[in-house]
Amino acid sequence: MTYKGCAGTSSRCGATSAHSPFCIEFMKLTIALLLASLTAAQIVDINSELVCSSSDPTDCYPKIFVPTDQWQEIREGQDIPPGLHVRLNIDTLKKEAKILEEEPDSQVENSLVVQEQPEEQEQDSATEVEQEILDKIKEFKQQQNNMQEQYAKSRVTSGDVKEYAAAVEEIDFLSTDSDLTRVSEALDTLEDLSHDIEFGCKLTQSPQIFQNLLHLDKKLGGIKVENLQDKAYRIMAGALRNNPEAVDNFLSKQSGSFVDELFNELSASNSDILQKRILGVIQALAQNDHFAAKYFGHSSSSGLDQLVAIFPTLGAESKTRLVNILQDINLLTPESSSSNSKRAVEDSANPEKQYSDFLQQQLVDGKHGSESQFRLYFSKLSEIHKENKQLKPSKEFLSWLAEEAETRAKSSGDKKRDIANYTDEDEAFDRGMLEARHLVFGNPNAMRKAVADEL
Repeated sequence: MTYKGCAGTSSRCGATSAHSPFCIEFMKLTIALLLASLTAAQIVDINSELVCSSSDPTDCYPKIFVPTDQWQEIREGQDIPPGLHVRLNIDTLKKEAKILEEEPDSQVENSLVVQEQPEEQEQDSATEVEQEILDKIKEFKQQQNNMQEQYAKSRVTSGDVKEYAAAVEEIDFLSTDSDLTRVSEALDTLEDLSHDIEFGCKLTQSPQIFQNLLHLDKKLGGIKVENLQDKAYRIMAGALRNNPEAVDNFLSKQSGSFVDELFNELSASNSDILQKRILGVIQALAQNDHFAAKYFGHSSSSGLDQLVAIFPTLGAESKTRLVNILQDINLLTPESSSSNSKRAVEDSANPEKQYSDFLQQQLVDGKHGSESQFRLYFSKLSEIHKENKQLKPSKEFLSWLAEEAETRAKSSGDKKRDIANYTDEDEAFDRGMLEARHLVFGNPNAMRKAVADEL
């Protein structure tokens, strides 16, 4: 990466105007873009500091706010890099920020720009800002070099290295002409070695090995051989499980798209065995605080939402594995841990009951970051209760649901008078929520009167 300095980047930032407000703001923006771009190639920045919400110790996120081109809430305790567009959202009364850009007036109707420019900040020397950029680049390069040196020092003995190398070579050169017997034997070798901490680290030193394992069927010309895919996922999970150094290798060297592809494979698969294996890889990664904060945090929950969405379609063993993930990251506490009653023990062994309890509590506690997430949680909870009539809602949830349904019924009447802000989709969900209150979670006989009274 080459940085030419302020004077070389813009005709408006010439040598005579290096201290101009525009030039200083330009360089601050460069810092923000630099921070965003340096972490884009990684799944997560394993060296970043995390902070947790004072009200919920399981809600953790990066201490340094990571900007994008979209508005994001500035969380409690987060430091804001210079050069960002900051506003106060009038609807939520929370500060938000994004990468600075020109924005039409029509897009900030419900916000108050609070971009602060203290006088002393405007007088900052352009050379100091430029030095800050150079320091950030130097610091990042040093971190990368340190990690490469650390991971390059393999502690693996020579005992199985030759066998390991031959197996990796077989996987590296997969093609439509590959001998499936040889491929299977190579996978068996790597699976046996993956449980060794040293070989787990070695397997994750090069991102290409995991890429080949994930795309095994494509490398073989689209042939889907379940037992080979099963072995591939077992290798990945074995290398990562209880091996923090291997997980750090993976998170710092693998591209961010890998995790997205992993979740896509989970959604696309209809095999309980493969679903369970994929969840095993995710479970191993979720032991890392940075990974958990990015994919299962309250304000960054793309991974959690995908698990919630896929649960009803999973096989029995996969459902149990998914619930184990929720327990590992402290989003779900097994009932048997606080009670030794026969009922509590049975419930703790019932993944659908655990999943239902989790969603009920999330809704009651208001732990949903958006209306779309709220609808996902409620619709999946309704779906699992429709399929399993043995599941029962808690009294706390029923009280919440009664109040929420009445609130939405009342507000929907107001929204209907404002057609532009109340869509058919909104009306369908509100009506579906009312119906679910009686048909799914309550007394079906009360439905007819409820529809007349509440809608």
